[in-house]
Amino acid sequence: MKKLTILVCVALVAFGLILTACGEDANLQTPTDPTNGGTTVPPTTQHVHTYGTWTTTKEATCTEKGEQERICACGEKETQNVDIIDHVFGEWSTTKEATCNEKGEQERVCACGEKETMDIPILCSPGLEYTVNSDGKTCTVTGIGTCTDTEIFIGAYIDGYQVTAIGENAFNNCINITHITMSDSVAAIGDYAFYQCVGIVSMTMGNGVTTIGDYAFSECTSLAGVTIPDSVTAIGEYAFYHCGMMASITIGNSVTNIGDSAFCDCDSLTSIIIPDSVTIIGNGAFASCKNLTSVTIPNSVTTIGEGSFEFCHSLTNVTIPDRITTIGNRAFAYCSSLVSVNIPDSITTLGSAVFEGCRSLQYASYENCKYLGNANNPYLVLMVANEKNLSTYTIHNDTKIIAENAFSRCKNMTTIIIPDGVTSIGRYAFNECTSLTSVTIPGSITTICFGAFIGCENITEIHFGETKERWNAVKKETNWDDSTGNYIIYCTDGEIKK
Repeated sequence: MKKLTILVCVALVAFGLILTACGEDANLQTPTDPTNGGTTVPPTTQHVHTYGTWTTTKEATCTEKGEQERICACGEKETQNVDIIDHVFGEWSTTKEATCNEKGEQERVCACGEKETMDIPILCSPGLEYTVNSDGKTCTVTGIGTCTDTEIFIGAYIDGYQVTAIGENAFNNCINITHITMSDSVAAIGDYAFYQCVGIVSMTMGNGVTTIGDYAFSECTSLAGVTIPDSVTAIGEYAFYHCGMMASITIGNSVTNIGDSAFCDCDSLTSIIIPDSVTIIGNGAFASCKNLTSVTIPNSVTTIGEGSFEFCHSLTNVTIPDRITTIGNRAFAYCSSLVSVNIPDSITTLGSAVFEGCRSLQYASYENCKYLGNANNPYLVLMVANEKNLSTYTIHNDTKIIAENAFSRCKNMTTIIIPDGVTSIGRYAFNECTSLTSVTIPGSITTICFGAFIGCENITEIHFGETKERWNAVKKETNWDDSTGNYIIYCTDGEIKK
């Protein structure tokens, strides 16, 4: 009986050890030793699987997942899926040839049967003239040649040569062309390429074009609209000049420079959004767009060129962004409907006659003078004196620029004190102020423009709030003091005689 009891106990202990192997003892009670008065037997240490490296048991394909496994020393296995791999396609083959009117098609096939297709670009209209470029692989379209199509396709290839450009004067005065489509291979549109193509109604520009040449579409008087792709970085001078029917323009997001008179005289244009990529709006870029009512100028622009929006009679308001430093001569001249304009604190140069003829423009007033500025400083630019017959004028302390002709022919003015903060005195600002004898100019001044004090024949003293060296560093344009007689400049460290 005692032997039987001992054998049972040994069997129970062995069974407990088996159950605790490889971590399977979590739900077992701690065993006791009946031969030792029922005292507790210490639990067996839990086994932690130690797996080897993963090995592939089933290869993944482009249609089915694969499988791999790894094994512990105890024999326990762990498995995981392997993701489907990409299709492995063969070579492209043509399934439909391209023509001058339709795209072709090509395909390639995976071993699993999956197909991938791609368009073959439209071929150029037959008969177009071209020249082979120096690389011997590409070409430039140079003319209409024997082509009689009215709908012109500038495809990707001519006779095996890839088309990369449309040359200068290529279709100049081809009045029978009504529609143009370009492939994405075209990178450059040359000067005068479609000049005076008066029959063109629509034009699809390829997404590879980077430059549009000078006068490229000038006087295409039937062209109704244009979308300039994001690939374009520069729009040439007069590129769309006098496109009188063009009511819509979309300018791509890579254009940095809108050339001089690029959209001048586009009578049907009503609004324009200039993208954030543009830094320079060229001279006369949108001049004489008589129906343009709104324009958005982004913060990226630093320069508004001369006459950029001159004679835009329907333009009602303009917000000039905070980075603008220069507004060119006559930039908004004769915008007769312009009511409000926001001029930023960043402005350093205001050209001549910027707002001449803007008879609806509203100004801020202070001490018999009119000002333009912004919500934070409505007195930024002193534009003009309300009355010309006063003997004294007080300039607002927040003024930064005195505009051209601001006090011109104020013949009763005897003295003027220009406050600290003014950096520029415009052209002819004090022209023919013949009674003016004394001028105080602050040390903040950086520029005195052409003829600023011309004809002020009785000036005897100029008081400058800085040193002689600083006075000599001030930019003084030609004839700033012409016909002023002899005067003395009183600086903080001495005098300078004229």
